[in-house]
Amino acid sequence: MGLFCGFWATILREISGTGIYFSIYEQSKLYFVQPNIWQSLLSGGTIGVISWTICFPFDVIKSRMQANLNNPKLIETFKKSYNEEGNIFLLQNLCYTIN
Repeated sequence: MGLFCGFWATILREISGTGIYFSIYEQSKLYFVQPNIWQSLLSGGTIGVISWTICFPFDVIKSRMQANLNNPKLIETFKKSYNEEGNIFLLQNLCYTIN
């Protein structure tokens, strides 16, 4: 418990999300010779949805770790949530995040 509860889940979320976002964004810019503002906005928005879809499960686990007062571990939180709800718990509120 305390200040660093959910730290490693946050690190996994940030590394995966940021790494995916910037690597795909840089690749998408190669398709445009001189991208205008609309192409940049479309690329950024699309890639934002893709990166959030991939890193969202880490965010769900992090939030559950922070909400639990018993100082849970990352793997324990995942196993408990998976056993209680199945694999749907990883993406069940993703639509609210990307809208």
